[in-house]
Amino acid sequence: QAQPSLRAAVEAARRRLAEAERESPEEEAGMADAAHSLVSAEEARVDARLKVSTLSGNLELTEREVQLTASRMEELRGRMPEGLAPEEVPGGKAREREMRQLERRLAEIGPTNPLAEQESSELEERYGTLLRQLEDITAARDDLEQLIEQLRDEEETRYDAVFGAVVANFQEFYGELTADGKCTLRPIAGEDGPRSGVEILVQPPRKRMQQVTMLSSGERSLTALALVMALQAVNPAPFTIFDEVDAALDDANVGRFGEVMQRLGAERQFMVITHNHTTMASSSSLYGVHLDESGGSHLVSVRLEDLAPAGKRGKVGAAQPA
Repeated sequence: QAQPSLRAAVEAARRRLAEAERESPEEEAGMADAAHSLVSAEEARVDARLKVSTLSGNLELTEREVQLTASRMEELRGRMPEGLAPEEVPGGKAREREMRQLERRLAEIGPTNPLAEQESSELEERYGTLLRQLEDITAARDDLEQLIEQLRDEEETRYDAVFGAVVANFQEFYGELTADGKCTLRPIAGEDGPRSGVEILVQPPRKRMQQVTMLSSGERSLTALALVMALQAVNPAPFTIFDEVDAALDDANVGRFGEVMQRLGAERQFMVITHNHTTMASSSSLYGVHLDESGGSHLVSVRLEDLAPAGKRGKVGAAQPA
């Protein structure tokens, strides 16, 4: 019961990780939009404050120059005899030209914007709002990355536990099917991640350790049977169907296969499609198709467990193809 719960926990962790990774791009996009808006608002705020400062400085300087020139003109007029034209006064024409230049500069500046200070305050408020949003999104992203890392660590921990259980059962069943053969599983990098692939290494009796692809057909059959049984031991299914898995096995290996089926059949149901009489003899029930003289076919069945002593046979059914 603990092993299936580990398997279920791994699947749940993978679903949570997938959901977190799907949400991560949306958080990243939201943060990018907020950062872009924040930069735009900051640029607008700086431009507005710069314009306000420049215009205010220019206006203040020009107004002081106008006031100073006007004061000088008034002082000169006070000193001038009545009826004397400005051009007759020493330096009067230059003062008049200067006065006109200042008036033109005032006209070029134009009227001041009374809402500039209010607009600057609004931009600063908008900037503060965007800055807080950016801080919230950054904090959410950090929390999401922490959750993803936690889920990955949890998945790796449970993967190691399940993988170790499969390896232990694989070695046990392979040794039983091959009379003390050795084997192991090794995680390797695959298309879906650094440990998404599995390498199967097998050492049949009196041979060296090698990859499963280098084995004979009978040895590969025994390896596949041991691996399926190991997976079933970690995460049992209601029943298992084997389709002529003993076709490439010799008599000794077929006998060991039948013994394993009888032992496992006491706990789970197996249906084996076979032509081998040794496998049939290890079954609890036989199902076959009989062809009569008229050419008609009939399904026949025999419950061998009724003929054997109690507890000697498991729930293994052998079906003989027509």
